[in-house]
Amino acid sequence: MMIYIDPVTYINLLRFTKVDTLSPTSEPSAKFTYWHSTRLGKSQGEISQQQEITRQAVSKAIKSQERDILERMLNFAQAIGVLVEWYDVSLGILIGITPQLENRTCLIFIDDRNQVLVFYDQEGYTSDKFPNEMAIDRINETLHTNLEKILGFKEIATKLTDR
Repeated sequence: MMIYIDPVTYINLLRFTKVDTLSPTSEPSAKFTYWHSTRLGKSQGEISQQQEITRQAVSKAIKSQERDILERMLNFAQAIGVLVEWYDVSLGILIGITPQLENRTCLIFIDDRNQVLVFYDQEGYTSDKFPNEMAIDRINETLHTNLEKILGFKEIATKLTDR
């Protein structure tokens, strides 16, 4: 399926992807590492002991990272025309609909390398793996979960917030 992206959206995408992604050899920042550790279930106290810094420093770094994550997800959603329906900054997931793609559901996810990943729910997809399966594989890998591969994007959100 060929998708037309207007020039303004394309330029916005380039701007966000160049700023928001790390090369495979780059190391995530300390505040991203702390935030990701909490999304995997570590407490701020455990992180502060492990890193030998105060809990207040960990808390401040995580709050700053959450603001950055929220801003990136919302800016990316705006750049690609996604209307936000739900997001969870602590998980790094945003779900919305894409009017220009017949209101298909879109999932925006921050992975364990601090990259923005975008998945669209598509009917009639002919690959060996459906987009939902690819998204679920990446979420399972990043969050160390075991989500079922038959879930839709909104069901993924429910399962993750219930864990």
